[in-house]
Amino acid sequence: MLAYLHDKKALVVVDNCEHVVDGSAGFAERFLAVPSPAVVLATSREALSVDGERTMVLGRLRSEGVDAPAVRLFIERAALVDPGFVLAEADREVITAVCAHLDGLLLAIELAAARVSVLSPAELLAGLSDRFGLLSSGRRARRTLETALDWSYQLLGANEQLVLRTLGVFVDGFDLDAVAAVADISRRAATVAVEALLAKSLVVRVAGGERARFGLLESVKAYAEQHLVDADEAIPTRDRHLGHFHALATQRGVSGFSELRLGIRLRIDRGNLAAAFEWAAEQDRWTEAGELIAGSYAAFLLDGGGLDAATLLERATEACEPRAAGQADALRVALSHCLVWLNEWSTMGRIASALKSSSVPALRAFGHIVEALVTGFSDQETAKQQLARARVEVDAVVASNPSLTADIVAGYVPWIGARIAATAGQYEAALHGTHTWLQIQRDTDFYSTGATAPPSMPPSVRSSPAGRPNRYTPSNGLSSSTSSAPTPTTSAPSATSPSATSHEPSTTFASTPPGRSPAASSVRPVTARCCSPRSHTPTATTTWPVTSSSTWGWAKSRQPSSTAPTSPHSSTSPTSTPNANSSRSATT
Repeated sequence: MLAYLHDKKALVVVDNCEHVVDGSAGFAERFLAVPSPAVVLATSREALSVDGERTMVLGRLRSEGVDAPAVRLFIERAALVDPGFVLAEADREVITAVCAHLDGLLLAIELAAARVSVLSPAELLAGLSDRFGLLSSGRRARRTLETALDWSYQLLGANEQLVLRTLGVFVDGFDLDAVAAVADISRRAATVAVEALLAKSLVVRVAGGERARFGLLESVKAYAEQHLVDADEAIPTRDRHLGHFHALATQRGVSGFSELRLGIRLRIDRGNLAAAFEWAAEQDRWTEAGELIAGSYAAFLLDGGGLDAATLLERATEACEPRAAGQADALRVALSHCLVWLNEWSTMGRIASALKSSSVPALRAFGHIVEALVTGFSDQETAKQQLARARVEVDAVVASNPSLTADIVAGYVPWIGARIAATAGQYEAALHGTHTWLQIQRDTDFYSTGATAPPSMPPSVRSSPAGRPNRYTPSNGLSSSTSSAPTPTTSAPSATSPSATSHEPSTTFASTPPGRSPAASSVRPVTARCCSPRSHTPTATTTWPVTSSSTWGWAKSRQPSSTAPTSPHSSTSPTSTPNANSSRSATT
């Protein structure tokens, strides 16, 4: 053949080379070694890897859109099977969904279209839960989707088969660390296996930010899950999947406060977190389920899944209540954050009442903070009283049992105070309170779901919750205590403090950190950007020099300084995602 082709302009097509990849590669090498105008076109699920080879990856057929190629192919093949088939407008969305679930794969769409003589489009879509059974009967059974995947599976080595089966438990993708943990192999072995599966088109590369991320087509995932069960490996594999994501979710503790940077890191794994939760719940392992969702709900909030997180938290709270009251209270703390994001205030009062009777002092203080937040819109005096009570509770906790949880709760006092002040129109006081809250989060290196890591922080610190030394090791800080806090006392307002004009108790807004003494500090500018209520475009900027000490109360009121430098972090345009990219500047 090579002698015949040496002077011919010809196209030589070699199909399905993955089944005989070594022989096909040998033929291609000999062909390329002889000068000739002829061209070889080889189709294969993996490249032949010979010199002179040019690879073109054929993507899936697009399923979205009015005139999507996948939908057109389905209609054409359906008409060949049933000449009377006419696409009704009501069925277009259903057929689009069928094609999307079949990953836009040509063979799968053809096999599905061949069933329209006995199944309606809606029945086809419903039957895709057993896609291999649905697409395996009829006169073309020998060309089933499962048979095509079987051919590829049999060509894999033992370790590659193991990894492919393991990948069936992941939802919406995975990275190499997750593969290594869930397959129980080294990261090096995981890298080699995923690289081989990627070369054989059984794994696809997906967008994943800083980490390389991969996924499976739906049909390949269903095939992997089926073989995982057949190999009697489903239970231990799902246990390792739960263990991996539980470890990621709880690396900053299980107190009910989810760290923002951890949420950013895990938001891409929201599907995996939900799957791990469901597996733990199915196994009646509610402690692990509760800890997982309490530590990772920020990932749901940042991905628009606040309602999903709230639903999981409510289920876990109900299950944990009779088993571990302290954990149930931590779950209520997490649920309160989700409800604030959802603007669901009707349930917040019930949560506040439950937390105020908690056996965990820090969470009991947080119950008063939640009540202050809820009542602050309508009853300022009650809100201030609740906030003062929370402050006393926090003082007692930090003095007797300092922990990261106590510090986190302490940070909410000036923040809720800032909201109360803003509601009353005391914007400068609100600005100072917000700045204090952000400073506490910098001091503790724990950014709750209401704030962000400052842009000036080194990337290694911003991307890793463990990137900066912490004063506390990760723990839940949920030591129980039945001691009650002393009744708060309110001092007269100072003539130079915000409370002199706002009639706010100074115990709430101008105190020293619990267990700490006032320290000398530098003065840093804080920029307030005044925005138009309609356009959110900054119209004026005022800068106050604010003391950046370890003081946890509100800084003293200062007049705007005409000589203070403008904050390097102020911006002339608002960010579209304030909870992900805000600066150190506080905005009113």
